[in-house]
Amino acid sequence: MWGVTCQYNVCNHINLPRFQEIVADFKNRLHVRAYVAGNVNRTGALEVVDLLIDNLKYRPVGTVEFPKTRINQMPIGEKCIRIRSFSLEGDTSVIKNIYQVGIIDAKTRVISDYLMEIISEPMFNSLRTEKQLSYNPEMIFHDEFGVMQLQIHLITQAEKFGPEFVNREIDNFLEEFYLAEINKLTEQKMNTLRKEMIQSKKIYLESPMESEVVWEKVVTEDVDFDFLQHQINAWKDLKAKDIKDFFKKYLLRPSFVCKHYPNFVYEHRGWHYRKLSIQIVGYNATERRQRRKLNEANDYSALEYLGNLIYGHGQNPFMVYTK
Repeated sequence: MWGVTCQYNVCNHINLPRFQEIVADFKNRLHVRAYVAGNVNRTGALEVVDLLIDNLKYRPVGTVEFPKTRINQMPIGEKCIRIRSFSLEGDTSVIKNIYQVGIIDAKTRVISDYLMEIISEPMFNSLRTEKQLSYNPEMIFHDEFGVMQLQIHLITQAEKFGPEFVNREIDNFLEEFYLAEINKLTEQKMNTLRKEMIQSKKIYLESPMESEVVWEKVVTEDVDFDFLQHQINAWKDLKAKDIKDFFKKYLLRPSFVCKHYPNFVYEHRGWHYRKLSIQIVGYNATERRQRRKLNEANDYSALEYLGNLIYGHGQNPFMVYTK
C-alpha cells in the first residue's frame, strides 16, 4: 500500500512512455478473487470463474509474492504531526485525531458498535452546536485492515481556532462524555441493553447475508462468515465494566485516568493509550499578510512541515500488524 504522500511525490515523475508501459503490462500477472451469487450451484459457479480466467489470459501471482497489508502500531502516548496548508489562500484547518485500539475481535467489535450508536449525537451537540468548532464534525470507529481505531475529524476556521485548541477540546469532550454517560452505566442497564442488542443481531442472523458484505470478506480474505453469531456470544458475556475499561484504556488521556482512577494502570498492566493527531493548519489573515510581504510564492509542490510534536509519557518502537 502506497500512502497519499508517496503518491503525491511521484506525480511529477510520471511520463507518457512509462504510463503506456504500465498499461501494456497491467494484465500480464493478476491475482483473481471471485464471488458468484444467485441461483447457481457449485459446479456452475466454478465454470463462470474458469471462463473469466480463460478470457483474461494472465499469469497468476504466487501467494508468496502477493503483498501483505501492514498496519503500524502507534507508540504509547500521544503524537502530533502538524503541517501547513498547501495553499496560502487556505483559511481552514483540518484536525483528525486517531485513537488506535488494536486487532479486532468480536468483543472489540460489539463495544465499538455500541459506543458509535450513543456518542455521535452528543459529540455533534458539543463540538458543533455548543462550541461551534466545526460545521460538520465526524466520528467513526474504523476497521483499518483488521485494526480498530476511533477517528474524529474536524474542519475549523483558522481565524478563530488554533489546531492545538481544537485537539484539546476533542479530548475534553471524550472525558466529559465518559463522566456523564459511560461511568453511569450499571449492570441493570446492561441487562436491558444486552437483550436489545442480541435481538437485533438475531434478526440479521436470520436474514440472507447481503452480497456487499460477502464480497468485502472475499476481498479482505476474512473468512469469518459466522461473525454475527460470534458477536451475539460476545454480547452475552459483556459487562458494564468491560465498556468502561475499554473507554479508559483507549480513548481517555492518561492524565485524566491517573487523576480519577489511580489504580487503573496497575490493574491493566501498563498504558494502552495510542493517539495520533494529524493537523493541517490554514492561514489566518495576519499570517497571510506577513507571507505576502515577504513575497513568498504559493508553491504547491512542497509541504511546510511544522514539526513532529510528542506529548505524554514514554516511547516504544513501532510494532506492525500484518494481515
